[in-house]
Amino acid sequence: MTCSPADCISDGSFTITKKPQAKRIGSIAVLARLKPWHVLILTILLSNGMVGLLRVITEGSYYDRSLASRPGDDLLGLYLAAASWIIHRDMSAPDEDRSPNLESSRLWHYATAGVGLLAGVVLQLIAMALHGGKQTPANTYHNLVVVSVLTYFVDSVLPVVVKTRHRKAQIIAIAGLLGWFGLLVWDIKAGNLQRNNSRWAMP
Repeated sequence: MTCSPADCISDGSFTITKKPQAKRIGSIAVLARLKPWHVLILTILLSNGMVGLLRVITEGSYYDRSLASRPGDDLLGLYLAAASWIIHRDMSAPDEDRSPNLESSRLWHYATAGVGLLAGVVLQLIAMALHGGKQTPANTYHNLVVVSVLTYFVDSVLPVVVKTRHRKAQIIAIAGLLGWFGLLVWDIKAGNLQRNNSRWAMP
């Protein structure tokens, strides 16, 4: 059998073909580089932290009537932190299967990134339609940036969360995701999303 040193291990008497290694790309590569608590803090700062700062600067006061936004985005930060924990554990596990899979597919990342961008744009267009074509800078940032990025990250790492054998991290991730979804359902029923705007942006 002939193969390159990168693909095979040989001691002279026999040759073992290495399994193809999955490449870490996109969100997986980012979460592999950051520690779980870094992921949680960055998510909170770049979502609710930045939204709150923009509201204070451009509207003069802080508010957030959407539970799916706060603490919902924080729960998604917890989900991503748990996903980062899973990825780090998988990297250090000698018996973990690292063969090419869904989350290492460029097509998967392109598709989930496209879904994230579409979700942000659609949400922004709906919000503007509900408020006479106007939106606050904070809500525009949240819709186009936070929603788009979080949707991509949450969706693209879902296969990692689903198939992991690290149950503690998996339970934390699923609890965070289900908690956010429950808050979103509550917001929709209570009409919180329509009211999450300053008076000057109302029609």
